[in-house]
Amino acid sequence: MTPVDDDFEESLHILRGIRAKAALRKLQEQAAAKGLDKMTMEEIDEVIRKSREEHKASRK
Repeated sequence: MTPVDDDFEESLHILRGIRAKAALRKLQEQAAAKGLDKMTMEEIDEVIRKSREEHKASRK
């Protein structure tokens, strides 16, 4: 690769990192607005369990 290609790839990598962090921050803000950031591990596990059951039932 040429130096220009390397610079472009590095810039693209940085940009993707910035966009990922912004998306994560938005998701965290949305969760906090809904009070989901206060869920206990047990509550999270229950949501996951129910979701898996529903998914399994829909595949039959």
